[in-house]
Amino acid sequence: MTMPKNPVLLVVMVAVTVATASCSALRGGDTPTAAAPRPSAESSVLPGSRGISFTDVTSESAAETFPQRTWGAAWVDHDGNGFPDLFVVRHWADPQFLLNDSGTYIKEEFPALVGRGFDRHGCAWGEANGDGAPDLYCVQGADMGTGAGPNALLLQRDGGLVDVATDAGVVDRLGRGRSLNWLDYDGDADLDIFVGNFIRPKAPNVLFRNDGGTFTRVEAGVSDSLASISSSWSDWDRDGDPDLLVLQYEAGGPVAYENVGGRFQRTKIRGVTGRRWWSGAWGHADSDRWMDLHLVSPGRSLILRNVRGRFRPLHQMDLKQGRMSAWFDADNDGDMDAFVVQGASGKDHRPTKRSRDALDVLLINEQGSFKPKRLPRLRGTRLGNGDAVTVADSDRDGFVDVFVTHGHLYWRGISKLLRNVSRGGTWAALDLQGPDENPLGIGAEVMVDAGKLSYTRFQTDGFNFRSQSEIGYVPLGLGKATRARVEVVWPDGGRDCIKVEAGEIEPLRIGSSPC
Repeated sequence: MTMPKNPVLLVVMVAVTVATASCSALRGGDTPTAAAPRPSAESSVLPGSRGISFTDVTSESAAETFPQRTWGAAWVDHDGNGFPDLFVVRHWADPQFLLNDSGTYIKEEFPALVGRGFDRHGCAWGEANGDGAPDLYCVQGADMGTGAGPNALLLQRDGGLVDVATDAGVVDRLGRGRSLNWLDYDGDADLDIFVGNFIRPKAPNVLFRNDGGTFTRVEAGVSDSLASISSSWSDWDRDGDPDLLVLQYEAGGPVAYENVGGRFQRTKIRGVTGRRWWSGAWGHADSDRWMDLHLVSPGRSLILRNVRGRFRPLHQMDLKQGRMSAWFDADNDGDMDAFVVQGASGKDHRPTKRSRDALDVLLINEQGSFKPKRLPRLRGTRLGNGDAVTVADSDRDGFVDVFVTHGHLYWRGISKLLRNVSRGGTWAALDLQGPDENPLGIGAEVMVDAGKLSYTRFQTDGFNFRSQSEIGYVPLGLGKATRARVEVVWPDGGRDCIKVEAGEIEPLRIGSSPC
């Protein structure tokens, strides 16, 4: 499917391309409507960065949210129109669901979300019941562990959302939820759920095994009592199953779990475990097939290169109030850059502080050497505290956009939608269409050959530190190339091979183009 040359007026962030059961056939089937040319006014051009530029389109796209406490965001094409919709998580208030109508956002209220102002700490899209329509799981703090406001599993039904957490067995009533991940830990093709809880007696971290749409709490080596703050996973040892990294507050360092035949074993990773990190984002700092890791703490950013299962420092820098990072190819040159969001200083929780001393940072990847560029116009709101970042090509113009929330802890800030208006390379994209048990292709590996470029993109669940970046839809920077050969290795070992042309979005259903 060829994208229009005039992209949609929008901007974005993390997204996860999804569809309702009734709309699943539309994934990759409808071409997003053309809109206004790429704007240049009020953009933040980064000096010496080959034209990398962003513009704040929060207001013009109607993506504004009133000042609020936020706990991240997640993307999904809920209505099947080809554009990812935005789910904004709010702490002790109803979440906001912004439907993306060709670049303009419309606030939508679903009964299952109204009046659900619980101690919510993060939500992510996956697939629970095997109907091919991705579902949303939210973890909540259970009101300091009292049990009020249990976790929610929201299934897509008739264009809406229905909470089935009790019937599905994933309530975890007393758990002080802080993080979650969708992953197929046991290799049976459906998606299981890991929940990271803040330490509390008799409410440790929990793994729910998916058994045909109902879940069973299992002891697979990860049911530890930790001061969990975030979690993420990748197959960092390339043995074919997901390994898990759980990060903690100051009470302890990260805990790394290696998946050995469906059971997790604690392991040490040099530079990671034993130190204080708040978030860990898995991506590709180089062009090989081994997943690299970007760690962020309040005072430090560290990129580690994965050298056949052993991690080596590649780039590090000091931060003021680091929160988390997200990987994406900002300029379509084929390598992945990283956006680091920072917060405000000070220990009081009054929403009158200004986040003037901690600019967000874009780490630009130039052939494996990272150069930090601070973003003066993208500092964030005058009021508020940088919380989380998600990325996605929300307007489907071939350049990945950024969404930043600013409601960390008890602060209240306005989230920002930053459209990527960079001058960069050519692009293509894949719209992965996996089996009904895993429609977003979580666990798939995408290998790209485009002229002189050769690289890999591995599909995790995209979740890290309260937020989920877009999955299922895979942007491909082509540099100067006009076409590319792409091979996709699905989680079941099957392979599809296709050729894509620059400027095209190619839907790829599992098994449709065997190599």
